[in-house]
Amino acid sequence: MDLAVNETTTEDNIVLSNEKYILHSYAYLFVGTLIILISIPAFPLVMIRKALREPYAILVVAFFNSGLTGISAMLVGIKRTIVSNHGEQLVDHHECVLNAPILLLTSYLLNGLSLLMNSMERISVITFPLYYYKHGKRISYSLIAAQYVITITVITSTVIASLIEPTRRVSNFCWLPNVLSRPFLITSLLLTYIASSLSVILTAIAVFIFKKKVGKPVASNLSRNHNLSHFLKNQKRFTQTSIISCCFTFLFVVMPSIVEQINRLETSTVSQIIVMYCVYLRLLNSCNLVIVFFYRQRDLPSIVMRYFRDHFCGRKDHVQSIKTCTNAPIN
Repeated sequence: MDLAVNETTTEDNIVLSNEKYILHSYAYLFVGTLIILISIPAFPLVMIRKALREPYAILVVAFFNSGLTGISAMLVGIKRTIVSNHGEQLVDHHECVLNAPILLLTSYLLNGLSLLMNSMERISVITFPLYYYKHGKRISYSLIAAQYVITITVITSTVIASLIEPTRRVSNFCWLPNVLSRPFLITSLLLTYIASSLSVILTAIAVFIFKKKVGKPVASNLSRNHNLSHFLKNQKRFTQTSIISCCFTFLFVVMPSIVEQINRLETSTVSQIIVMYCVYLRLLNSCNLVIVFFYRQRDLPSIVMRYFRDHFCGRKDHVQSIKTCTNAPIN
C-alpha cells in the first residue's frame, strides 16, 4: 500500500515538474506570440492615421508598449528554450543583467504606467474639459514623457545597482530574483503593482466625477460649438471604455499580484506553478487596451476600415470629362 502511494506521489511530482518546466520556457513563446499578433498590427494602424494618432496619443503608446511586451516574452522564451536544449550552467550574474529578462521587466513597468497615465488623462478630461479640449496634445505628450522618464530612471538604477554588486554564480536561465539587486527589483515590481492598482481607482473616480460634473459647466457652449459637443461625447465613451478596461486590469493584474505574493511565501512546486500563472495573466493584460478599445470605440474600427477600403480596394475619385462644343461661324 505504501509502495503504491509512493509511486503515485512520484508520478504527481513528475507531472508538476514538467508543467513547471513548460511554464518557465515554452509558455513564454506562446504568450509572446499571442500578444504580438494582437498588438503589433494595431499600433501602425492607429499610428498612420492622424485622425486617430492625435486624440488617442496615450493609447497609441500603450499599443506600442503591449507589442514590446510580446517581443520581450518571446525573447525570454527563445532564450530559455535554447538553454534547456544545451543544458543549464552556472555563469556570472553580470552576464544576465543586460539580457532578455530585463527587457521583460521594463515592459511590465511600462504597461503599469501606461494604464496609470491613461487614467490620469481621463481625470484631466473630466475635471477640466475645456482646457483639455484646447491643450489636450500638450497634456498627452507630458504624460507619455513622464512614463518613459520614470521607467528609464527605475530600470537604469536597477541595472547599475546589479552590475556593481559582487560577482555571484547564477543559472544561465537568468532568473530575475537571482540576477538583479533585490531591493531595486522589489521597488520596480511594487511600482508596477501600485501603478496598475491606481489606474483602476482613478478611472472609477473619473466616471463618478463625469456623472456629476460634465455637461453642466459647458452646457451653453455645446449648442454653439459642434466640435466641442462631438469631443465631449467621444470622451464620454472613451471614459466608459476605460472603466471596462480597468475591470480587466483588476482581474488580470491586481488580483493575480495578491495571489502571487501569497504563494511566494511557500516553496512547494504547486505554489511556484501558481506564481507562473499569475505572471502570465499580467502579461496577457497588455492586450487589454487593444482589444477593449477596438471593440468599444466606434471611431477606431471605422477609420481603420475606411483606410483599408481607400488604399487597398482600388477606390478612386473619378472625374467625368465634359466635352464642350463651340458653334463654328456660318459663312
